[in-house]
Amino acid sequence: MSQSDQKRWDKKWADISASPFDPHPLLLAHPQLLSGGRALDLACGRGQNTLWLARQGYQAIGVDISSVALKSAASEARILELTETVLFVQADLDYWGSSTDAFDLICVFRFLNRNLFPSIWSSLKAGGCLFYSTRHIGLIKQHPEATRDYLLESDELLTVFGHWHIIHYREGTENAELVARKPAH
Repeated sequence: MSQSDQKRWDKKWADISASPFDPHPLLLAHPQLLSGGRALDLACGRGQNTLWLARQGYQAIGVDISSVALKSAASEARILELTETVLFVQADLDYWGSSTDAFDLICVFRFLNRNLFPSIWSSLKAGGCLFYSTRHIGLIKQHPEATRDYLLESDELLTVFGHWHIIHYREGTENAELVARKPAH
């Protein structure tokens, strides 16, 4: 992402900073998969999923490019007394990478950067869970101006993560979502 992308996201988050800190419904729908450990929330925005995962017993890291969003996330972490269990990192996800086998859970919501798929594969521990939900090409029917680069193709998540144990997959009219467990080596 460029500096102009960061400014665009900072403006977006400044405009909606009063939105609620509710976790993504996909996380709420699968509580049996939450076993604690280390969690990573990519493109975390204001950190609502990062914070919720910390409240579920994870050491949670949220990564985002927007300093405005991360400032709001850190403030909420202080209010919830979660500063010992969360870490927010400002990073350009075009250049992000993580250690191998570093996380028990990774979540990505409302964000697509296909170049991150290999980092997701390698940084999730065997047996760890991936929660992924974002827009797909069905959105173009309602919003023809949408940029295809930021939209999943039909069944793309299944193609990319299909060799994992698929726990949940759904493709709606505009979004696709996947919950999968990384197989043992």
